[in-house]
Amino acid sequence: MQARIADLEEKLAQADRIIVSALATSVSLGDMSKKLQSAHAALKDALTSRGKRVA
Repeated sequence: MQARIADLEEKLAQADRIIVSALATSVSLGDMSKKLQSAHAALKDALTSRGKRVA
């Protein structure tokens, strides 16, 4: 259980870093959109992984 929590926390931290980077370094709206989509994918992956492990 501890490993699952740690994995989820790492994925959430990764998404957070991507979001912060997108807001700080984007050179255009399109660039920010791509970076935020990456964050969304990381969060979706975390939720999907969590759901599979709990089931």
